[in-house]
Amino acid sequence: MLGAGALYERGEVDSPRAGGVYRVSNFLRFNNYRRLRALEEDVKARLTTLLVDLRNQNEEDYVPEVKPELIERAHRARPLDVDERAERLLRFIGKRSKSISDAVTLDWMKPPTAVYMQAMAWSESTSIEDTRYLLNYLENEQRWIEIDGFSGGYRVTVAGHCRLADVKSNHDSAQGFAAMWFDDEMNAAYDNGIEPAIRDAGYKPVRIDRKPDVNKIDDEIIAEIRRSRFLVADFTHGTEGARGGVYFEAGFAFGLGIPVIYTCRDDAIGEVHFDTRQYHHTMWSRPEDLRRNLKNRILALIGEGPIRSSAAR
Repeated sequence: MLGAGALYERGEVDSPRAGGVYRVSNFLRFNNYRRLRALEEDVKARLTTLLVDLRNQNEEDYVPEVKPELIERAHRARPLDVDERAERLLRFIGKRSKSISDAVTLDWMKPPTAVYMQAMAWSESTSIEDTRYLLNYLENEQRWIEIDGFSGGYRVTVAGHCRLADVKSNHDSAQGFAAMWFDDEMNAAYDNGIEPAIRDAGYKPVRIDRKPDVNKIDDEIIAEIRRSRFLVADFTHGTEGARGGVYFEAGFAFGLGIPVIYTCRDDAIGEVHFDTRQYHHTMWSRPEDLRRNLKNRILALIGEGPIRSSAAR
């Protein structure tokens, strides 16, 4: 849930209850944060979820910006189900752990610690009691965490680590899935940009319409995304408007925890829906630019793939 935090001169707020540092748009600053303060608690919680996810989809030092469009998106977002909230809390504890046996202290005594408030942010909790309820579920019902007798902190159990492995992206996959507008206008962008960029980074590119022996295409798309280490979503489109399939495929991968790399031709970025405009987009004007910039983006976010690594040995 959003907290007041400390306002910096450049319009940044450091708030553990918002999951960390976020930037406030000039529009909201000039209106004295009235729009933020007026939000209902459940909307603030969903806005916090969006901020947490924006950080996780970008570099470690990325600072998301709260704009009127993001607030509108929080209004429209559905509340997370209880099981989703619990698994996000499990992911937070796993992320905070320095080793597989490390225990994370979550002191809920008032005032709660910054770490506890971050746990609230990750689990879309609006109260201390909500987070304690989810911790109890993870410990006593699922046995995914346990209390360390020495520190009193929470440790992810072997079963919990197995659960995290089940829901995270496939780190052993050598495949990069391309979601884009299938049109002759985009052939050069794929052939001279996206495909060689994925290969240059050490991965095997997959574009569903070029895969031989495709049966039911919807099922094939789902299956190939599930097999992929990451997904490249290019939001360039023609006069007919946005490509709904690209948005669906990016959202499906995002929901699975598979990293999504967003790209767009620079003359089309103004038409990208504001739901995804918050994410970093690798911009391009020529296929050659796309190849270079996308390769660097893959290496920065995902790392070098196994195909390139094995070829170098």
